[in-house]
Order: sequence, then C-alpha cells, then structure tokens
Amino acid sequence: MNDIIEQNKTKVSKNRNIYEKNEAAVRMHLIDPVLNQLGWTTDFVIPNSPTDEKDIPDYTLRTNDKDIAYIEAKKISPKLKDHIGQLARYCTNQGKQYGILTDGMKWILFKAFEEDTKLHDRIIWEIDFEKDSTAEIEARLNTISFSNFPKLKTLSDKRDKLITAWDNIVSNPNRLKETFIEFLNSDLENSEHTYEFAEIEKFVTGKLQESSRLFTTPEKSSTDNNSEKTGYQSRKTIPKENHPKYFAAYKKQLENPNNLINKMLNYIQEEKIVTWGELKKKCVSHFGCTNELSGSIGANLKTLERVGEIKINGHGDNKKISINE
Repeated sequence: MNDIIEQNKTKVSKNRNIYEKNEAAVRMHLIDPVLNQLGWTTDFVIPNSPTDEKDIPDYTLRTNDKDIAYIEAKKISPKLKDHIGQLARYCTNQGKQYGILTDGMKWILFKAFEEDTKLHDRIIWEIDFEKDSTAEIEARLNTISFSNFPKLKTLSDKRDKLITAWDNIVSNPNRLKETFIEFLNSDLENSEHTYEFAEIEKFVTGKLQESSRLFTTPEKSSTDNNSEKTGYQSRKTIPKENHPKYFAAYKKQLENPNNLINKMLNYIQEEKIVTWGELKKKCVSHFGCTNELSGSIGANLKTLERVGEIKINGHGDNKKISINE
C-alpha cells in the first residue's frame, strides 16, 4: 500500500488541475489502484450500478453475491464533506450501514444511520494522503479491505482506543515518567550496582527532555517568507512562554482529523453552543474516552481555546462552549 500512496501523491503533485476537474481521472488513476490493493478486484466491485431507488453510486462493494457498501467518488476539492449527505441517502435508501466518500486523496468512512445522531457524528474515520502519516493511512484503509470489511467496526474501535490511550499518555508527562521509571527500575534489579530512586528519576527526566522532539516539531520562523506553511495554523498567536507543557503536543494533533481534539471541534461546530457537561458525555459515548474525568478531554478543550477555535464562558459543567467566529 505504501507504493500506491506515494504514487497517488506524485500523480496529484504533477497534475492536480486534472484531478480537480475530471472525476473519471480521479477514479481511474487514484481510487481504482487503492481498491485493487485492498482486495476489491473487479469480481467484487460494480461501477455505476443503479439501485432500486434509481440512485447510482460510483462503486458498489459486494461479497457473497450481496451488496454491502457504496463508495462515492468526487473531484479533488476542499469541500469533499459537502457530498456526504448524497452518499448517506444512497446507503439509507438501501439499508447499507457504511459508506465511503473519496476524491482519491481524502477518504471518509461513515455510518449511514444511527439513532439520535447527526451525520457528521457518524464519521468513523477520515484520512488525507497529503497530511497523514503512511502508517495511519494504511491502518485506516486496512479496515475496509476485502478481507477485513466484516470486522470493520471492531478494527476501527481498536484503532480509536489506541489513539485515545496515546493521547492520555502524551497529555500526562508525570504518568509517562512514572512508567519509564518503573520499567527501568525493574530492568536494573539484577544489576551489580545499587541505584537510588532519585537517581533513576533524574536520569529518566533528562532522557524525556532530550526526546521531546518525538512529540513536538520546531516552529518555523515567521520571518522565513520562502517557507511554505504546512499543518494546522492557529487562529491567534500566543506567547511561547505562556504555553502549558501539553500544548505543543495537542496542537500538533489538530493535523489529524481522527484525533479526539478534531472530533470535539467538529461537534462544537455542528451544535454551535454546548455545555462542558454535554461535551464530556459526547466524548465518552461517541469519541472513545473511557470516562468524563479523562485528562485529555480538558487538555484538548484548553488547546482549542488557546489556538482561537473556541470561546468558553462560565464555570463548571454548565459553562458554555462555542465557536470563535
């Protein structure tokens, strides 16, 4: 899959104007190779097959002589999500639980229907070949491969739990340090030397500081006019000395639409105004958080406020959270 991802990126880099205007080129050059790599060969994919309701999905995925999901293809555009309602209608009309919307570079998997939820709440994952890591892209696409599609929900849930667990670790430096100290202390038990706890703690603290580049990336100088801006851009600038320790790591996570921080932001955007209590409940019921006391929920909220995406008024569970227009 890595080769296909890189080939798609090269194709779009050289001929983006073609893929922004020609849906047929998107399907043939970008989408078909991915589907084939995932095991969706011509034996299991029917293009442009009309449904009983006269809808015409671009691709119908089939197993055991049964239609199981639809894929809708679009030209490359920043407004890909605007078309999710069209595909949701196709799926709902035919009782298909899952739909896939793609322009060949961005892929969105969503659940077509679920009681008491809005459409964008039912996005299971989304990836972008031009922004996300190859490992993340492969892991997500693997959930919709021919062999894995029957296990789609389980595989996606497992991936989300891993991301949430990692977010919790990154947001809690003390927990991370304690874990390393515990493992190091265990490995040194049979050493011929005796180590004091304070000695191990100091060593681990130093090593974590040296390794902080694993969680953050150096910011480009604002005076470098020749460098192209990439990744998430804050709505406002905050003096570096005022950042809490977790801020850089959480701001970086805004670049991945599958992370908790973006799911929270999307929910707030859709609802316009939510309370802190409502947001915490949503994180547990839909976004994979284990409980409402999870430190990552609060850290994500404060990060969204500090980058200027949201504003917060009030205190406690009834405080109001809204988009910062």
